[in-house]
Amino acid sequence: MEKWGAYVRVLNNQIGLSLFVLLSAAALPKSLSAGSAALPTVSTAKQGDWRKATREDILAAYEIFSRHHPGMFDPRNRGFTDQLRRARDTALTFSRRASDAEGHMRALALFSAVLADGHASVHASYSGHGDILWPGFRTVWRGDALRVIDSVGGRPPSKSKLLSCDGKDARTVIREQSSLGLFGRPAEAGQWWEFAPDTLEHLKSSYQPLPRQCRFRGPDGRVITLGLGWRPEPEAVFQNWFKTASRREPVGLSEARPGIYLITLSTFSPDEEGRAQYDQLFSELEHRIATIEAAKAVVIDLRRNSGGSSSWGEDVAGKLWGRAAVKAKLADYFRHTQVWWLADAQNAAYFRNVASQLRAQGRGEVASEVDDTARHIMGARGRGKRFYIENYGASIGAAEANVAPRRLPPVYVITDGGCASACLDALDVFTRFPHVKLVGAPTSADSNYLEIRFQALPSGRGTVILPTKIWVDRPRRAGEVYRPDIPVNDLDWSTATMLDHIERDLAS
Repeated sequence: MEKWGAYVRVLNNQIGLSLFVLLSAAALPKSLSAGSAALPTVSTAKQGDWRKATREDILAAYEIFSRHHPGMFDPRNRGFTDQLRRARDTALTFSRRASDAEGHMRALALFSAVLADGHASVHASYSGHGDILWPGFRTVWRGDALRVIDSVGGRPPSKSKLLSCDGKDARTVIREQSSLGLFGRPAEAGQWWEFAPDTLEHLKSSYQPLPRQCRFRGPDGRVITLGLGWRPEPEAVFQNWFKTASRREPVGLSEARPGIYLITLSTFSPDEEGRAQYDQLFSELEHRIATIEAAKAVVIDLRRNSGGSSSWGEDVAGKLWGRAAVKAKLADYFRHTQVWWLADAQNAAYFRNVASQLRAQGRGEVASEVDDTARHIMGARGRGKRFYIENYGASIGAAEANVAPRRLPPVYVITDGGCASACLDALDVFTRFPHVKLVGAPTSADSNYLEIRFQALPSGRGTVILPTKIWVDRPRRAGEVYRPDIPVNDLDWSTATMLDHIERDLAS
């Protein structure tokens, strides 16, 4: 396996590129799924070629955003135009240094870092090249600190806390990654869980100085100063990390412990196999609902879920609390909310394509809703309007406002730092009901700009992620995260650990 490509793919997955409907690769434009040779290859490109290609991609990304990002026309966000210019100018400044594929990637990452929005970003795509360097240990973010989870020779010991590197405190060292475009969105609590561990895991690079010496507080309270011996990560260690970082548990229902039912929702963007798992889950929930009502607890596991289609979370909630009750809760929650869809011909074409794919998957009801959106977008465009404005709360069905939900035992929802977009939509639904507690880590956040589509860059080696709508007066504010009622700061984040915390809460 080529490590650089694998590493970048995992990082891109962690960013939370959540779609209303994230379809299989077959649904993407061919220009995004096929590796174009337009950009010079790593081995043969001259520095000037890379600088030129990088500059052209940055300017193209700026042009795409300025024409098609709804923030450009958002009367509530007058600062977006300046923010977009800063993104362009920051990336262009760096592009003068771009002399290879990594320089191109970092320039696009800096563009995204200034936008600081998981639904509006620019990504490079490569087949893979280069080494991953590590200092002989791995870390995880727990609570408010970076901690060692394992190390070669026990230095630093497991559970040690990073205090500083090269005279800078740990948070400063970690935040500096954002200035290189590699951190994510440090304003969001969940992003620290996702990206802080990458502080001490690096692409072999001529663009980034590596920390030389760090201080740790060991589990016994003693402070350890350690020189960092950066070297290529052993293949076995990398493979183990990659497997762990990429693995998702299958969607499904199980009795994890006597009287505790576990509903695993590891993705809201399922492939064909995942959709079959959802069909099985829905069938089991219908047939076993009486048993679930009499259980000790229900646990909904959203670990690894970075979004997709919000309909999956709504449908699970409907099977548990009752569909009419879910609609009633959402109608009340969103009673003042509108959705402004940018009246853009490309958006309408994208949603028509999505609807076609949904019908092929047998999801006709959702496909009809998506088709309606495309039709309304073109209608608004035909009337010379900038947006199609949907009165979202009213459209859900306020007539069912007094429907009582099914009575369930305590419900626990496990969240991690990567929960964003449709994963947050699911939390909006689940937390409308009584006796629901969140377990685990704080989530990431959304802006008010969602529902993404893709557009290729001229080089063929980069993609613009572009939102198509604005949430107006959504109760959950832009940048707002969900925080756990039961924080889990154990190094071990296994299902057994989560269930131990839940059983202790039930006993109390």
